[in-house]
Amino acid sequence: MNHLPEIQSYSFKGLCISFLPRKYCRDFSENSEQFTSKAVEWGTKHKPCLIIYEDENHQKIYAIESYATLTWQRPFEELTESDRLRDDFEMKTERKKDICYFKASSLHEEADWNRILHAFFEFSLTDGRPVTSFKTDFILPFTLRNNERSGAEKAGWIEDNLTEIRHTDEDAETILYFFPHVRDILFAHTNTDSKIKPVQQYELKADEFKIHLRREENFTLNMENIRLCFFPNDNIYFLSFSVTIPEMEEIDWEIIKQPLDLLRYIRKEDAWKTIRTVQLSSCLAANNLIRVIYPSYREQKDEAKIVKTDLISLSKRQPVATFKETEPARMLSRDLRAKLSPVVEYMIREMLATGDLRIFPLLDDRMFANTHVALWGEKPQSEAGKKAHEALFSLILYVDQSGDKNIGGYTYDPKYVRERMKGEILKMWYAPYGNLYGFTDFSNVYVGFGWFFENIVSRHVHTMYFYMTILALYYRTAMIQYTERLASETKDLVEDKNHDQSKERIRKLRQSFARFTNQYWYREVTSQMQGIEIFKLQCKAVHIQDAHQELKEELERADALVQMNWQDKLARMSDKIAKIGLVLSVMFSIIGVAEKYICFKFIGLFLLVLLVFYTYFSKPSNSTSEH
Repeated sequence: MNHLPEIQSYSFKGLCISFLPRKYCRDFSENSEQFTSKAVEWGTKHKPCLIIYEDENHQKIYAIESYATLTWQRPFEELTESDRLRDDFEMKTERKKDICYFKASSLHEEADWNRILHAFFEFSLTDGRPVTSFKTDFILPFTLRNNERSGAEKAGWIEDNLTEIRHTDEDAETILYFFPHVRDILFAHTNTDSKIKPVQQYELKADEFKIHLRREENFTLNMENIRLCFFPNDNIYFLSFSVTIPEMEEIDWEIIKQPLDLLRYIRKEDAWKTIRTVQLSSCLAANNLIRVIYPSYREQKDEAKIVKTDLISLSKRQPVATFKETEPARMLSRDLRAKLSPVVEYMIREMLATGDLRIFPLLDDRMFANTHVALWGEKPQSEAGKKAHEALFSLILYVDQSGDKNIGGYTYDPKYVRERMKGEILKMWYAPYGNLYGFTDFSNVYVGFGWFFENIVSRHVHTMYFYMTILALYYRTAMIQYTERLASETKDLVEDKNHDQSKERIRKLRQSFARFTNQYWYREVTSQMQGIEIFKLQCKAVHIQDAHQELKEELERADALVQMNWQDKLARMSDKIAKIGLVLSVMFSIIGVAEKYICFKFIGLFLLVLLVFYTYFSKPSNSTSEH
């Protein structure tokens, strides 16, 4: 097809769209031999394609054709079987070798090409679909630790760079979304009667940054809302920042609502470059690449899961930190801890005077992603469209860059992924709007269509739902720290080291855990129906209930061990006292007999002291030591 002089092609991710004059339409006649040759050319040398035949002024469409692999055979058949398309279009589909073919031509002048193109784009524009709105909050829970001890210590603030976040009347919608006792945790307040230490929130205002990903198609994202949340009760910090794609703000999506609007727009001067940047594939790549804080296996570089990443200071007009494609072995420190990405470490050190304290991530080798994606177009109507949308959602939910076209657009086995997603998806708004919300232990994802999702729901994702995410992650990381502290204290008890000190520390640990459970841990944080369901799934995803129950049982076992050791110590003391009592009785008898003889009296007292000393420092009886 490249030999045709008037061809105009635009390559979306996974779909090539080409415009040809109407005169070439006869080249794609129903002649089997011609069809086979053209199908082989397009199907083997190109990705799936959509060919649009139009008039010379690019105003009127006469026919469309598509060539693809056999994975599109059933979607093509659905188009030809659609009752809502038959009245306007003559359609056919064929299969030749490993290529399937679809063709549609209008039956009358009033045929609605937007309708059939919408149906076609439902399954063909997957990770190549334009995105009208996108934003991700990356969240890193961490603590600060000395090299000599496992406990956390609060560092000093760098006040010149940080501004304490003071909530204003504009934040009332977010604050009032939560129960009053939850507000006391999440937001600074002046309630002197409250025994709860609220989260301290700070924002980095000294500079503005962009983040640049050096991949095959380099692109730069805006970075905003660089914040630090500190839970003083457990010395847990949360670094968070948001990324957006700047090119999205350059497009007026109000005038690109229909497929024909999109086709006209991409042919404008310089418009195609913008559209290429705002495809979903860019969002997938951003989420997948930016969240990495250190490489965990060498294949990550070969699989393009780690790329050179620059943190660019707008005031300095140059990179201030760079995360390179380094192998894991070079990132390992002497104490077997991974060295953090310089990009992440730079932001934390800009906000905290860490001194000799180490930054210690509390979850895994990647940051948590709280993201919303507003997709261009309409919610899918056909079965093929719904299946493609579900596969697409799985890529966003599990933070993958792309799917395998041979298994329906999934990264992993479709049956396994669909089964797993059943317990991780909220479908409350799927039927009316096509919106899907999902929650895992490393991501919260909100995907939808339309103005309401793009402008209203998306705002809630990064306000109310963001704070619910912080709270759920706080619960999870707090219990991780309790478990680590308990393991340390239990080890001392088992090895019978510093028994009294360990006993006191475990007592304080139980008190701290009880205070955490009673004052900070809540299963419901709002009275809003959608908030109740979202928080329930968030907590389920990060295994809070199971972790809390397991920690509670471990504390009870540790307490039982303390009691057992204490009873053992009492038994030892009782055994010694009994021995001393027996010796005293015998000696007092001897002294009574020797009362008449002064020399025997002093000998008896000497023997008494000697036996008492021997009895006290002798080993306990076998029954006592076995206990």
